[in-house]
Amino acid sequence: MKKALLLINLQQDFLRGPMMIPEAENTLGYINELLQNTPYDEVIFSRDFYPENHISFADTHGKAVGSTLKTEVSDIFLYPKHCVADTQGASFPENLIISPATQEVFTGTKKDFPAYSSFFELNPFMPTGLHPYLQEKDIELIEIAGWGLEYRVKHTCLDAARLGYITCLHYKGAAAVNSKTGGKQEVILELLESSVSILS
Repeated sequence: MKKALLLINLQQDFLRGPMMIPEAENTLGYINELLQNTPYDEVIFSRDFYPENHISFADTHGKAVGSTLKTEVSDIFLYPKHCVADTQGASFPENLIISPATQEVFTGTKKDFPAYSSFFELNPFMPTGLHPYLQEKDIELIEIAGWGLEYRVKHTCLDAARLGYITCLHYKGAAAVNSKTGGKQEVILELLESSVSILS
């Protein structure tokens, strides 16, 4: 059985920038160990790569961070500007081992659509190209780690399971925006209920 490691949002702006996740740095050692010591058929990095005026940025609308933009499709939570394409904030942390990478996926590239998953920009009608790539490589099992457990990591896990992959989350390699134990455990329970295995 061929397996892939999918690493999500390991970027400077989540480490020390406007979207800083306090426990992110604590996961880097574990993730580097996976990259160095565990054999994978594919190692894929998924990165946010937003345009300057992305719809999910508060600055784009002159609104406060944390407010909501109402649209015909859905309500969009507004974030500080982060991980703008080709900026330092969108780059990898200096101490992350990236040499084993076989593929990279960029999310948030479409200005008018929020991106919640590494598989889809908004919904199944706007794929990122990750699913066909994994199919082409005959990947059946996906192990996932990354930053933003409640958001991109969670939705990517759910999409992977829904698409028929055996899906596993590395608990020690996942950093939550809300580091309170209760919030993290809620996400873990949701993933377990959706056939995602948790690797401790």
